[in-house]
Amino acid sequence: MVNQERHFVGRVCLLREGEFGQNWIPSIVLGVSDPTTGSGDAEYTSFDDVTGEGNGFFNRYYLAMTKHVSTSVGMLGFHAGFQLNKRTDYPINGPCGGVSWQPIWLLQKGLLDDLNLILEYDSRTIYLGLIASFWKNQFEAMFELQNFRWVNFGLRYKLRLK
Repeated sequence: MVNQERHFVGRVCLLREGEFGQNWIPSIVLGVSDPTTGSGDAEYTSFDDVTGEGNGFFNRYYLAMTKHVSTSVGMLGFHAGFQLNKRTDYPINGPCGGVSWQPIWLLQKGLLDDLNLILEYDSRTIYLGLIASFWKNQFEAMFELQNFRWVNFGLRYKLRLK
């Protein structure tokens, strides 16, 4: 078995959007995705040695910033960052960015808690997708096209630690 159905993400918000009463300030986040991994033989590696091939496809460390702007057509989000990893089979070292759009008028009907349409670039690939939140914002349905050819979709349960 090479890839397993699991994914770990951790992030720390260093600065919140609009902090100190200044609307121009973006949010800044430092994060990690799949910091450790296992090989096809279930041998796990350390944080410092996530190299080579096998599981850990989403392994990366990143620094990102985001700014949202309210418009007449909904909320627009602009995202930029830098990410790195030590993978030899899927290196994604470099800049990344994206644009998100939350069409407010669709949410006013009350069928969904949140809806975001997303276009992003991960320093290698372009993604086009949507994320819809429902049932008191506890579940998310996700659909995306990777490089406009490969379909990814899923359902997540959000557990928030307070």
